[in-house]
Amino acid sequence: MENEQALQRDRAADSDLDKGLEDSFPASDPVSMIRTTIPSGRTDPEEAERTKVKPDLDPPASPARADARTVFEDLKTIIKERPLAAVGVVAAVGFLWGLTR
Repeated sequence: MENEQALQRDRAADSDLDKGLEDSFPASDPVSMIRTTIPSGRTDPEEAERTKVKPDLDPPASPARADARTVFEDLKTIIKERPLAAVGVVAAVGFLWGLTR
């Protein structure tokens, strides 16, 4: 059995796949997904700095966001006051949703 395994290892070393890979060595190099040799972006440093996108760290407060917050707070209060009714409403909505599918 050991002789058979050694024979299989020798055959694997001389396989057609290995020979094909050796023959096509430059084409078998993996493609880099991270870097490219083609330059991209601006080459003018002043213009690049001027047009750089700066992150908006302080987004403006929107009235829609405030309204959504109050709606969710009201909903949370209603659910706390009447949990069984809330479960019933959710079950009915889920049942109707299931009928439409």
